[in-house]
This record gives sequence, C-alpha cells and structure tokens, in this order.
Amino acid sequence: MKAKWLILLALLSTSASAVSLTQRDCSWDSPGHNPYRGNIEDAINYYREIPTPVRETLKARITAGQADELVAITKYAVKSSTGAFYAPAITDMHFGPNLVCNTITRSRWPENMVQKAAMYCEDKYCVIVPFICGNISRIERVDRLVELPKPPTQPPVYEHGVPAWKPPTEVPEPGSVMLLLAGACGILFTRRKK
Repeated sequence: MKAKWLILLALLSTSASAVSLTQRDCSWDSPGHNPYRGNIEDAINYYREIPTPVRETLKARITAGQADELVAITKYAVKSSTGAFYAPAITDMHFGPNLVCNTITRSRWPENMVQKAAMYCEDKYCVIVPFICGNISRIERVDRLVELPKPPTQPPVYEHGVPAWKPPTEVPEPGSVMLLLAGACGILFTRRKK
C-alpha cells in the first residue's frame, strides 16, 4: 500500500513544465513569436525513442553550446555549411512553456527567408535549435540534399483574387461579306444625314 502512495506522490510532484501538450500539425509562420521557455532536459526527454545515453549526451552538448555545425533553415530545405545533408522536415518542435508540435510547416515563409540554427547530432539522432526562438526540434540526417516540393507558379492576380487579363493569342478575322455589308450600311447612314 505504501508503494502505491509513493508512486502517486511522485507523479503528483512532477513539475508542470515537464507535462507537454501535444498538437499534431503546427505552422511555424512567425519564428520567434512563441519561443521555447521550458528547459533542455524536458525537451530532450520528450524524445523517448532516443536511447537514454544518447539523450544525456545531447542534453550536455546543448547546455554547453557544443553544436556540430550551424545550418540555414529555408522555406524548402535545411542547408548545411559543412556538406552534411538533412531532411527538410522539422518535427516535434517545442514552443512556449510546454507545447510540442509533431509536424511543422513553413509554407507561408517568404521565398528568401532564412533562419540560422545550431545542429546537434549524436549517433543517428539529430536535434536542431533555431537561434531566433530556441525551439528544440527533431530532424533527420540524410545522404543527399532534399527539398520540400515548391508550389506551381500562379498567374498574376489583381486585387480581390481576380485573375489578370491575358490578351488573346489570335485575333479572329471577320468575314469579307460581313465587312462589305457593314461598310455599305455606314455609307448609307452618312448619306441620309446630309
């Protein structure tokens, strides 16, 4: 009976910051808007599929600022400065005090937006930490450069979603009989006025 109470007390004494609220999909449209305010230990412990010794090493390296390299996150890719390659998808991103988003999208980023981040890899596991927000996230190392698919180019659009006018490619030629009739009508109409 005492063991059950001890387990219950241990569960209740867990800090609120260690409890994470998880969302499936999130948009990372405004980097820096909701920076991670939890601690490194809770964020790395969230990644339970990473073996405990690897998690401990990652925690120590992130705390000490011992990154493998600095990378550039763009709308379509994560680009290395050392020749390593990473998947474009960033996952399990920690926001605010205790929010974790499984899937992150950058679809609304401007084409030229770039965010710098520190990359920490241990064994086959990598964690990325953008400088602007400190949102600890997962990323995979791959063997070649991979980019997210770019949307098809859209025709120019005026205000209110009205497509821009496009001049016709061919001008139809009027029939010669109709042209003759129109000319005759014009001559008759001008003579009657006189």
